Amino acid sequence: MAENLTIVEESVSTLMQGFNSIRDRLNLDEQITEPSSDNVGCSELVDAVFAFNHQVSDTKNKYKKKTENLRDFLENVKTGSDEADEAIAKAISDAVHQS
Repeated sequence: MAENLTIVEESVSTLMQGFNSIRDRLNLDEQITEPSSDNVGCSELVDAVFAFNHQVSDTKNKYKKKTENLRDFLENVKTGSDEADEAIAKAISDAVHQS
């Protein structure tokens, strides 16, 4: 089964670009103004906006971590594939030169 495994580097790179794009969109580093009566209005709206912002932040952090983990995994797959390709090429070269 493992001998039938094929890693298509273009596909891995495309996936990595997609996860990088998702990570960048989840990375909301700009300063977000806290809701207050000055910028939102009545206290019920301030509470609702605060609760919404908190939920969005929690969700963002969860998916940011998952996206980073997937990106790291794909980087490891790509590195492992490159190392395997080099080892196979060296083994073939050594076998050819020994003949």
